[in-house]
Parts: sequence; C-alpha cells; structure tokens
Amino acid sequence: MAPLRPQIERLLVQYAESRTGEEFYMAVLNLLAAKHAVSKPKCAIRFNYETVMWEGITRGDLNRWGEAYPAVNLEVELKKMKEWILNAGANGHKTQWGRFITNWLSRAQNRGGK
Repeated sequence: MAPLRPQIERLLVQYAESRTGEEFYMAVLNLLAAKHAVSKPKCAIRFNYETVMWEGITRGDLNRWGEAYPAVNLEVELKKMKEWILNAGANGHKTQWGRFITNWLSRAQNRGGK
C-alpha cells in the first residue's frame, strides 16, 4: 500500500469542494483502517524459554495446521518440538518460529504423521 500522506492529500483535494466534512472524515478513517489492517503485525509465535511454553499460537493457527497436515497429531508434535528446542542448545534458538513449526509439521506429515 502506498504511503498515507499522498493519499490523504488526494482526499483533501477530492473532498474539499464536493463533499461534507463528515464524508471526508469517514473517508480518512476508512483509509487509516485499511492501512492498519494491512500493516498490523500478526501476533508472533514464539517459544518462551523461561516458562517452557509456546506463546502466540492461536486457534486459527491450529485449525490451519490441522487442515494442512491432517495426518499429524498437533499436540504431540508441539511437545516434540519443545523437547527438541530444549535439548538443541544454540541450534534451538530460532527467530522465525512459525516457519520452524510449519517445516516440522511438513516433515511429520511426509513421515506419515501419527
């Protein structure tokens, strides 16, 4: 999406003469809402080493993974991942946890899952 400032300036010109202040206000709000929806970061999945728990995994994540990897028992695989992370030393420190999880689940699916 293009930067907001030029879009707002275009709206000012477009609405200044032909629209009411309320219509302009609503157009700017809609523009900001669209920008926010596009750029809003998703809740990041991460592994908390202090609590030894996954954080940020949503019901939507679990549903998507369940559909994408039907042969995989997600609960079991997440526990296996946790154990691998705890025992992998420096190799267990990841930055892209979502990618790590989907790669793991993909390999588990290819092995036949359960």
